[in-house]
Amino acid sequence: MVAKRWLPVVVCGVTVLALVMTLAFREFDFGTSLPSGFPSDVPIVPGTVTSCTTGRSDDLVRVVEVRIQSGLLFLDVVQFYRDAFASGASEHWNVSEFPLAGPDATETSSNALFGKNTVSVMINTAGATTSVLVQVRGTSIFTLPR
Repeated sequence: MVAKRWLPVVVCGVTVLALVMTLAFREFDFGTSLPSGFPSDVPIVPGTVTSCTTGRSDDLVRVVEVRIQSGLLFLDVVQFYRDAFASGASEHWNVSEFPLAGPDATETSSNALFGKNTVSVMINTAGATTSVLVQVRGTSIFTLPR
């Protein structure tokens, strides 16, 4: 008799806990637009945003992933990001940003600090389409301020 009385309370508690965990840690899909509050100093190459998702990493850092299809040539996209990183990054981590493995290279990547955000950009090409993945990581609540 007592177990039947507590069953709805337990089920309700588990449901609320599952809902809170889902909302706190799931990825949100913004479709083809950038989320409000997206850092204005993070460079986004001209093209079509094919997806934009945000989530939380293991150390509770907000991570935004933007996938872009650009009609620009691969080398033009690489030059766009080289220029953007040279003029806008507050801290550079790579000696040569966006290195190419040779004249026939089809992919490259680099990362740097833009304000308090770690920005990683991966560029690759297949035919006439250049694909770009931009990952923006905020500051971890588990790291000391710089």
